[in-house]
Amino acid sequence: MDFFAHQEQAQRKTTQLLALYALAVAAIVLAVYAVFSMALHQGLYWDAELFAAVAGGTVLVVATGSLIKTSELSQGGRAVAEALGGQRVDSAGADPNARKLINIVEEMAIASGIPVPPVYIMEEEAGINAFAAGYAPGDAVVAVTRGALQQLTRDELQGVMAHEFSHILTGDMRLNVRLIGVLHGILAIALVGYGAMRLAPYFSGGNRNRDSKGGNAGLGIMAAMFAIGLALIIIGYIGVFFSNLIKSAVSRQREFRADAGAVQFTRNPPGLGGALLRIAGYKPQGQLAHHGAPQASHMFFVNGVRSFAASLFATHPPLEQRVQRILPDFKGNYEQFGAALATGKISASPPPENAAAFNASPAQIKPMVGAPQPEDMANAAEYLAAIPGTLAIAAREPFGASALLYSLLLDADPTVRTRQLHELAQSTPAALVTEVRRLSPLLGNLAPHMRLPLASLSMPALRALSPQQYKQLRATVYALTTADARLSVFEFALQRMLLRHLARTFNQPPPPAPQISNIAKLQAPLSTVLQVLAAAGEPNSSRAHSAFKTALQHLLPTAQVAATPSDPPTLGELDKALDHLANATPQLKRSIVAACVECAATDGKLAVAEYELLRAITDSLDCPLPPLKLSRA
Repeated sequence: MDFFAHQEQAQRKTTQLLALYALAVAAIVLAVYAVFSMALHQGLYWDAELFAAVAGGTVLVVATGSLIKTSELSQGGRAVAEALGGQRVDSAGADPNARKLINIVEEMAIASGIPVPPVYIMEEEAGINAFAAGYAPGDAVVAVTRGALQQLTRDELQGVMAHEFSHILTGDMRLNVRLIGVLHGILAIALVGYGAMRLAPYFSGGNRNRDSKGGNAGLGIMAAMFAIGLALIIIGYIGVFFSNLIKSAVSRQREFRADAGAVQFTRNPPGLGGALLRIAGYKPQGQLAHHGAPQASHMFFVNGVRSFAASLFATHPPLEQRVQRILPDFKGNYEQFGAALATGKISASPPPENAAAFNASPAQIKPMVGAPQPEDMANAAEYLAAIPGTLAIAAREPFGASALLYSLLLDADPTVRTRQLHELAQSTPAALVTEVRRLSPLLGNLAPHMRLPLASLSMPALRALSPQQYKQLRATVYALTTADARLSVFEFALQRMLLRHLARTFNQPPPPAPQISNIAKLQAPLSTVLQVLAAAGEPNSSRAHSAFKTALQHLLPTAQVAATPSDPPTLGELDKALDHLANATPQLKRSIVAACVECAATDGKLAVAEYELLRAITDSLDCPLPPLKLSRA
């Protein structure tokens, strides 16, 4: 199953989840009605008015509980990681184990074509576990336990991270966060029950004479509220029972797919398999102590909580089954082998060397979208190695990352550059301008196709800006890109990709689920995108028009295209068109991306401008494209 099919399946899983959720809520409504009917009528009788009141109240409580939890998680992966006790780390203050993790995450993000996600460590957790969280690649984070950092080798840690990146790329991560929100609503019924029990003593009649009529009435009310509260708690936890069943039904097969994706990504089965074996033989295994772990149990790399019916409620397949699929030739005792790994007596085999050169033909580019390969990991390592150390250090902390972003936007024209530096001096601190002047000469030796990966490397640091600093960053980026009254392809791509992902960090609500499945409804924005893409790498207007026409009519055979070329749309129009195309369903995005690749690489070559524009387009569709190793004629 490829990237787009995974995305489509994730949407179907969401529909199934909502159907199961609706059934669970309906069952809870009937149970609550039964409780109130017994309390008010001393038996089960049909009372339409009571049922309407109970149904409305129950749905209101469940919906309110879901909305409150969903609102708490609206800031994306960061909110989830911090709610589970994660602490953000960066290279500057990290210990050697944490730096190893950060390097792995940077390599994988660049190889996948997504922004580098912030890294969190759950310092208080001795078990070996990890998770990825967020609504989209742009607001994703990855988190690992301190136990994982201390116990896993680099290959094993890379296998675990590849598993989590698979969840990021296939849309599982978004569903995971939604599960936490919607299932919390069912738990809210139990919370109302607790509230009723706590309030019950206040209706006992206080200091009044217990023999009086009022006192007896008060005791009766107290007893009724206590009974209702207890019943609601029981119903709420029965709802939790069904919630756990829903999580289990949704999660298990996705873990097998993520394991397969990780092995495909790294081409190193012993890495991921070794991590699972090590967990099997490690006494805490993947268990987490944090009180929020049960609600997020479906998000973790392995089971993070124990339950009384593990086989029924487990959100993950048994470790033995996962190892058997990854290492089919393994015949040993899982726990004994894992214990040997944990004590260092056995080591996993090193990954094979599989780095390969890349040719920019459509047939080779299309399968890469959302499905990074081992050669992309090798390519990403080369990209990182080619970045000068001074620039890499600057990219990993907020002050330097801001200066680096501004430096990337400085124009080669001395007149425009002077105007930009003057604008910087007027709107930013003097120390930041000094840092821009220090870094900008180093960018002169950087190959053009390295600019976007370098900007991606700065994403975690830029996410650490304060809201006011981010507001200033947006304004300054806009001022720098408009200083010469024109917008280059690189400026557009950088501004679109970076600020789009940062916006999700700074309180922009998550994007709605894609809904448009008919390509005819998107003909106008698709035409805009293809026209701009065709013109970006082909100076000959006739050939560019021919590439545009071929790509458009491949998707829309009846589309009317002018016989002669016209001026291509502006990059501002492209920006709006991409917002429209983002509403396409995953399978429709497959066709859109394929058309864009055909349009850009129809001649078997991909100029730097085409590559940058293609990455901005695929990124806007949440279909990340790994960085390419450009062939040179």
